[in-house]
Amino acid sequence: MKIGSTHVLFQSFSSIGPFLDFVALFPVMVIFGGDALPEITALSFIISFLTLIPVLFFTGLSHTNEGYASYASLAFGRRMGMLTGFIYIAYSVLVLPNIIMFLSSFIFPLTTIPTGFKPYFYLGFSLLYLSILWLPLSRGLTWSIRPIVILGMIEITSIIALSIFMIYDSPRILTYPPFPTFFTGNFWDGVIIGILMFSGGGSGIFLQRDAERNIASIRKPLVTSYLVTGSTMTLASFGITYFLGNSMSQFGLDPDILFENLGAVGGFSVIIFFTILLFISGFNLTLSYGNALLQMSHDFLRRITKAVPSRFNLSFILLILASVVLVISYYTVGFYLSFLLIADLVSMLYVTVHIITGTSLIRTDPKGKHGIIGVLSVIILIFSITASMDGSYGDQDFLTALFLIVVSISIFLSVLMYNPDKAQSENMEPAQ
Repeated sequence: MKIGSTHVLFQSFSSIGPFLDFVALFPVMVIFGGDALPEITALSFIISFLTLIPVLFFTGLSHTNEGYASYASLAFGRRMGMLTGFIYIAYSVLVLPNIIMFLSSFIFPLTTIPTGFKPYFYLGFSLLYLSILWLPLSRGLTWSIRPIVILGMIEITSIIALSIFMIYDSPRILTYPPFPTFFTGNFWDGVIIGILMFSGGGSGIFLQRDAERNIASIRKPLVTSYLVTGSTMTLASFGITYFLGNSMSQFGLDPDILFENLGAVGGFSVIIFFTILLFISGFNLTLSYGNALLQMSHDFLRRITKAVPSRFNLSFILLILASVVLVISYYTVGFYLSFLLIADLVSMLYVTVHIITGTSLIRTDPKGKHGIIGVLSVIILIFSITASMDGSYGDQDFLTALFLIVVSISIFLSVLMYNPDKAQSENMEPAQ
């Protein structure tokens, strides 16, 4: 199948799961930032967009589907590329069961199923979801990318329509919310979650080998996807802030309050519409993440092992890994708490990968304008993590932030001790 700009655009857009963020990540961001949700969303987007610039640079030097792993290999050699690749695989594998855990935890209270049947509901829902997801993923890129485009179009149109609806029916006078204090820890905790919201926005790079053989077929849709997503989610954050008004604090603790308010204004049909879109967004998110992971894993494993399982077998392995995470999560701390913990972990791993990518850019173009952008990208990412530590509400937050800082320092030390001659032998083939 010939992959074009539209496929790359919606692969990137759908990997963010924008509609799902209405009830998955926006409430968590509200816990930290309250009415500053629009500012947190906008700042998170700006930081995430800055991390895209190193990616755009490297798309001109590589045309494999390895993505971040190939960028690290280009700058630091195969070992760093392997480390980066495994980090990406780890957080991508975790995303799939994490979305399933959230959806099942969100849906169960809306049903009339007795509490005693809760384990059977979670098990049945998870198996059904994974089975449906496996069908397009195992059949190949053609089968997976087409529904991603169709569902993505439905999702973006619906988000814009719903956001305008919420602003139009807002009980609040449209005045700008109080300007937040940017150096409070709670605000930056919200920013870290916001960065997670945009974490899949660059997944179009994992279609690079299959795309038309020119750099523009990757770069333009990546930039377009980021800009569309950032503006759409900022609009949505304004819509929620003004629509809920004084109920914003409740929304942070109970996302169902958004359902109740929508039902009160638009009737039951709006609730049905919202629920269907949640499923569409969640499924499209896991489908696009799974698609990117399989694309990346194929080229990555072929490079480091010279042999790679078929897409069918890779998708089956992914199914097993997701099932293992689901079972462990349910029988340890439960689905919803696991969702929160894994979301935090995925965010940290995502930032780690982009710190490596930014540092790779510094190494590849140390005296040019791209190297300066790489420095800026890495500094902002580290500052975001450090600032969030001030508002940490538990030891886990502190430990994960400290872990990321230690990793970042190790990466910079590796730059200072790096042998450039060794890496030159592992350069990627330039894209045409």
